[in-house]
Amino acid sequence: MVPTVAQQLRSLCAALTKAVIPALDPDDGVAAEQAGLVLATLNWILDVHESEYPYEVVENGEYRRLLAGLAELPVGLHDTELETALEAAGSEGSPGASEPPPLPALRDQTRRFKELADRAYAVLATGAPQDAPRARELMLDVARRQSRREQSWFRMTGFPADVEGDIATVLAS
Repeated sequence: MVPTVAQQLRSLCAALTKAVIPALDPDDGVAAEQAGLVLATLNWILDVHESEYPYEVVENGEYRRLLAGLAELPVGLHDTELETALEAAGSEGSPGASEPPPLPALRDQTRRFKELADRAYAVLATGAPQDAPRARELMLDVARRQSRREQSWFRMTGFPADVEGDIATVLAS
């Protein structure tokens, strides 16, 4: 049996907790603090690592739908780059196709979708005042969901407050 990533991380946490941390010099506060940070980071990775790809899939889908929604506004964007990106999003080997792309390709496409959404919003907000409220509403909806995911992703760091749950639960909803 090949140990899973989670099993390997749990083993590292156990080794730190049972052997390394107790063996540290009690007068060396910096070493204890650093060991605690390493342990906290390993626990955070355990919490999120299985959700990394699903996170990217959800995000990619949201930005693809956002771009489609912005492109459908009455004025229309007539943006060749936007149209090409949306067409590519449905082609083989890209997110949304039958075969899932590798994580780096998915991230690259999502990053591009975000850049295009930003550009499309700027065009609509300044050049199509009648479409600006709807464009703003579409962008805010995506931003709210993105913020919810990010807060859940980093919940174990202790910085976000009032987090709804773990990342797997947030992604499933």
